[in-house]
Amino acid sequence: MCLKLPPLQIGSFGAGFPLKVLWLKLLHPYYLTILAIIGLWIFKPEWLWIAAIVFVISVLLRILDYWFTSYLREGNTIQVRKGGLTNETFVTHRERIQQITVKHTWLQRRFGVATLQFTNKAKPTHDTELYGVSKEEAGTFYTWYKKKSAS
Repeated sequence: MCLKLPPLQIGSFGAGFPLKVLWLKLLHPYYLTILAIIGLWIFKPEWLWIAAIVFVISVLLRILDYWFTSYLREGNTIQVRKGGLTNETFVTHRERIQQITVKHTWLQRRFGVATLQFTNKAKPTHDTELYGVSKEEAGTFYTWYKKKSAS
């Protein structure tokens, strides 16, 4: 039996991420920019303007990651699309998921979101992380997964 899920489209996915997730992603530290500033300041201070370009690229990558990351749960199947410059689409069934973990940092708690991680049976195992799932959806996902042991 092959269950065909509809392709994910921008703006029409089942469980989209709220705009506050984008702000949360943009608040994370920009380590590459910090390293660029330090390195350029030490070795080539006249090229310090390159750090601004690195910062803009970092912000753009985070916006693209927010825009192209989505997931859809239908029946016993979940489809996850993660992206940015490159996109990855992953489809799995509930029976193939070995474990799930719901985590949240203090900043995520303030924004009312969590990180959902699940490991899929494969060789090698496939780990998927969804950053910025609402707390309610994380609880619903956990309940959905627990139905695996009941069936």
